[in-house]
Amino acid sequence: MPVVLPIAAASSNHLNPAMRFPVSVCLATMLFGSLAPAQVPGNAPPPVSSDVIFIVAMTPESVTDGVETEVALTVAYDLTSAPEAVIDLAANTLRPESFSTFTSLRVTQGSGTVTVQGKLTPRFWTANIVPRVKALLVVAGDPLMPRKATASDGKAMAVVLRPNASETYAVNPNPSVVHENGVRIKSITPDRFVEGQPIDVEVVVNYELRSSDVGELGLNFSRGMANSYFSVTRLQVNAGSGEAVLRGRVVPKRTGKLPFAKLHVILNEFPKRQRTVALASDDETVEVR
Repeated sequence: MPVVLPIAAASSNHLNPAMRFPVSVCLATMLFGSLAPAQVPGNAPPPVSSDVIFIVAMTPESVTDGVETEVALTVAYDLTSAPEAVIDLAANTLRPESFSTFTSLRVTQGSGTVTVQGKLTPRFWTANIVPRVKALLVVAGDPLMPRKATASDGKAMAVVLRPNASETYAVNPNPSVVHENGVRIKSITPDRFVEGQPIDVEVVVNYELRSSDVGELGLNFSRGMANSYFSVTRLQVNAGSGEAVLRGRVVPKRTGKLPFAKLHVILNEFPKRQRTVALASDDETVEVR
């Protein structure tokens, strides 16, 4: 994801208009060095764009904790905002809520389905912190933001623990206790939808709330919007681990030219502060016929 630079906005008001842009660039470069991001925040708000990307399938279906594995993802995309882009694959192998890129593939404007391959070393965190892989559609930006993701999709990985594995090791440390907030979609009923036909949906989730006494689970649905969600229902939960059922009515709609939509579950603080960041989130792609 692009690096956000509040410095330019804060300091340029006192400068001659002709000098604002060069000084902002120089100051940002001095403080931050290269502006190319190394990691993708797991809970950053998705960008607003007409571009679309979905992970259709992943092989192998399960991977082993701490073992380098080559994975192949089938990705459907619709690129309209630029003549070409790069599909980046990233995974939360280093931290639960941030993603590091492990392979890329260049694509051109239009829609299509491609297979993207790369190697990663997966990590099992806890039962409710989801090992995930993300596909991001990345286009060229401007001097302050050389690369920007215009669409993204995520998929949970089934990570199997190694038998008799040591608790920690240099390449992929795996402590027995990870004190992190987490939420995982366990099941979705029904698992297929018909476009334009209202339907009652039931989503079962497991959650882990560590940083607050009370939290709020939210169920959201993408009604034909490439990178935004509409609220379906909310449910308060107490600190600790548990299972919750979120129910609501949705009106399915395809996303652009692609026959898919997304259900998104988010765990927030409660009550919310004026400016807040999600504690954890999970989403699943569903087929829309």
